[in-house]
Amino acid sequence: MKLTDMIVSGLLKRGILYEARNCEMEFEVPISQEGAEGGAPPQKGKTVIKFKAEHMTLRIEKEKE
Repeated sequence: MKLTDMIVSGLLKRGILYEARNCEMEFEVPISQEGAEGGAPPQKGKTVIKFKAEHMTLRIEKEKE
């Protein structure tokens, strides 16, 4: 088993904890809208989400059965 596989396996079994300071992220979310009943063509676009945080903790835990 590769070292990277062992690390990923350990993270998935125990969960993931990530901390960051002065974090800035940007996500693009595609949006599609149905055309109007009058026969207008569907519209496509995107929304940009900008996220800023001074201190962020991300915790992903495995659900206990």
